[in-house]
Amino acid sequence: MTNRFNYAMDRLVRAFFDENLIPQDCRKCAVGNIVRSSMWGHIFSTDGGVQFFYEKGVDTPSHVYTRAENLIKSTGYSVEEMARIELAFEKNTNYHMLHLRENQITRDEFIQDQFNGLCAVVDVLCELDKIENSQWYKDVLREKPEVV
Repeated sequence: MTNRFNYAMDRLVRAFFDENLIPQDCRKCAVGNIVRSSMWGHIFSTDGGVQFFYEKGVDTPSHVYTRAENLIKSTGYSVEEMARIELAFEKNTNYHMLHLRENQITRDEFIQDQFNGLCAVVDVLCELDKIENSQWYKDVLREKPEVV
C-alpha cells in the first residue's frame, strides 16, 4: 500500500460513514473528498460517468487552474488517475442527496448507492496501486448497518 492509497481510503471511508459521499456534487464526490475541495472541477468534469473532459482554458484563469492541479497532485494522483476515480464513482451511483430529501428514495437506498460507488472507486484505487485483493476493503465497508 502506498501513502496516496491510505490517504484516499481514509478520506473516502470517512465520507461514506458520515454520509458525505455524494455524486454530482464537486465537494462531496469521490475526488472532492480526496482533494478536500471542489476546485478539481476547474480541471476536468464528467458527463454522468461516461467520460471526462479537460476544461483547461474554459473560463478558468490560469492561476485557478494551477491551484486546482496542485491540489490534485498533492494527493499523489495524476489528473488522469483522478478522472478514472471520479468516473468509477459516477458510473456506479444513481442518487443525489436531493432524491433523499424529496423522499424519492429511502435512506437505506441512498447509503447502498453510496456503497456501490465507493466499491467501484476501491477497485480503481487498488488497480492503480497494484493491490490484488480489493474485496477485503469492501468487506470492511459493510460494517455500516444499512449496507447489504
